[in-house]
Amino acid sequence: MNLLKITLLILTLLTTAISAQKTITSREQFNTLGRSTQNYQGKPLEYFLKDLQVEIKSISYLKKSEEGPNQIILRFDTRATYNKLREQGIMPARITIWFYDNKETQQAFKDLNAYGLLDVRSVHQFKNLLIAKILSTSNQPVVR
Repeated sequence: MNLLKITLLILTLLTTAISAQKTITSREQFNTLGRSTQNYQGKPLEYFLKDLQVEIKSISYLKKSEEGPNQIILRFDTRATYNKLREQGIMPARITIWFYDNKETQQAFKDLNAYGLLDVRSVHQFKNLLIAKILSTSNQPVVR
């Protein structure tokens, strides 16, 4: 009986460790992010931000419309670098986060225009919103 309890405990711990969220420390890890986004689904944004160790340089948003729900886009390049990459036909690295449509999300987006840019520090106004989906892209070279 004790052996069965120990075996179940070990299996539970292994399952938890395997599905644990990883800290994201570089853009190269964005490509692997897709496999772990379900770990964040239904959780507040702050859980994802704790694991994201790449500096956010700009944030844009898209308010709920016919095309879809409220979302924010985290970018990791300065505006000048972003524009330089776009001129070269390269889509800069970014992470798009969609939120569930509930009262808290509606309140957070209430005073915003349909789309626009936000101060990086304002990401915390979204920290309690529940993540519906995350999509990442990182097909860019590092630009200095």
